Amino acid sequence: MLVVNKTTMEVIRRAHTPDFPTADFLHAPAGLAALEAAETPSKYWKVSGDGLDIEEKTQAEKDAQDAADFPGVMAAKAGQMSIEVQAYIFARYDENTQMSLGFLYKRAVETGKTNRAAHIAPAIDWVLETVLTYFYARKAAICATTNQTGLDAESWDFSTYDASDPEVTIESALAITD
Repeated sequence: MLVVNKTTMEVIRRAHTPDFPTADFLHAPAGLAALEAAETPSKYWKVSGDGLDIEEKTQAEKDAQDAADFPGVMAAKAGQMSIEVQAYIFARYDENTQMSLGFLYKRAVETGKTNRAAHIAPAIDWVLETVLTYFYARKAAICATTNQTGLDAESWDFSTYDASDPEVTIESALAITD
């Protein structure tokens, strides 16, 4: 027999029902089949008025659920974009390369190696002024959304900056001695 947790709406199939008290679990609720057939997400399920079954929430209850969930959904989308921008940058300039180019740039400026500094600067600018500027603009747009429809409309595409990557390497920077 299956049971459904009354609080989380988690479905446990092949449950030994004596292990699941009716105060906390519905035992083989009749409404489950219809909800699953309609592919209704469990966040839109509720315990029926008599406490013995489950049913779909009203539209007002669904709207309230979506509003309660929205900050977390928005944060998750912004977090996903943060992961993607880091992966995008690191695919071109991993952490060690970024650090090395940063040190080489600083040292080139300090020692007057203007050509080396000029060679490295476009990579630093590409990360900071191009990719990260785009990232923070997209993140601000995501954080400014007020509902799921607006959030769903927000997207990003870092690959639009592939062609502008100056492709500076540590080796190419070290080859410039002035």
